[in-house]
Amino acid sequence: MIERHSHHHLSGMKRIFSLTIILAALLPTLSQAAMPPYSVATKFQESEQQGRKREFMNQRNAFFILELELTQEETDAFLPLYNELDTKRYELWKDVRQKRALMERKAELTDADMELIINKSLDNKIAEARLEKEYYYKFKRVLPMRKVMALKVAERKFARLFLKSSYD
Repeated sequence: MIERHSHHHLSGMKRIFSLTIILAALLPTLSQAAMPPYSVATKFQESEQQGRKREFMNQRNAFFILELELTQEETDAFLPLYNELDTKRYELWKDVRQKRALMERKAELTDADMELIINKSLDNKIAEARLEKEYYYKFKRVLPMRKVMALKVAERKFARLFLKSSYD
């Protein structure tokens, strides 16, 4: 009985995860298309988006604490680093997302447009790999190696859970 309730609760969390990501991805594009950049409504939507992002991060962090079996000390040292990495990844890809969104509004992309998007994406993959290596060294200072190794698996597991919840 408890397990069924737990599964039902997990299913609800999956829906929250998926809605959070979808809304976080769509809101900037929708608000920019519909309103002037500095309107009160846009500022309100930005604060709403921040709230959803914070909620998503809290859920992801809770998942990592359980999945990696982090102690309180490990949690206190690791999560700020991971959230910092996540913010840097988001900023890294923000430019590509914005360029792609602007270009997709055009009737037809030129070869130069497509080349710009592809080159920026490839450059970002290289920059992201450097970031991950930098944070690998930071993570191994605060976590046992087996937990550092398990992090990639936990990230993929969380992503699968999240994506699966999008289709439930």
